[in-house]
Amino acid sequence: MAVKLSILVLYLRILSPIFLHRVCYAAIGLVVLGSGFSLITALAPCVPVAAFWDGWTHPGAWCWPSPVTWMNIGFHMFTEVVILVLPMPFLLSLEVPWRRKIGVVLLFAFGIMLVSPKPILYCRRREY
Repeated sequence: MAVKLSILVLYLRILSPIFLHRVCYAAIGLVVLGSGFSLITALAPCVPVAAFWDGWTHPGAWCWPSPVTWMNIGFHMFTEVVILVLPMPFLLSLEVPWRRKIGVVLLFAFGIMLVSPKPILYCRRREY
């Protein structure tokens, strides 16, 4: 969450159009709310929490279903794509040579390599 927030605050300082500022503030709110939900579902995966370790001793206990976990992964991937795409219109409107402009856009777009393997990493973690 801290990395996403710091990137969005950096965008607030760099990007000048008012529309992008509003989108940045909306993205900050979305990241904070979504990360709060993810934190709650990670810290309290079962009700009562002790049922996470020994569910058989708590007959009325229940745990978050797997779709909640997949929803968290999808939400974080969505926010990362939004953060990745947010500066692109601004970068494309820079008044620099096309070769340098394409280089800067590709540098920012390189972040997609961090977003794409998330579900694969989660599935690998669940196997152990």
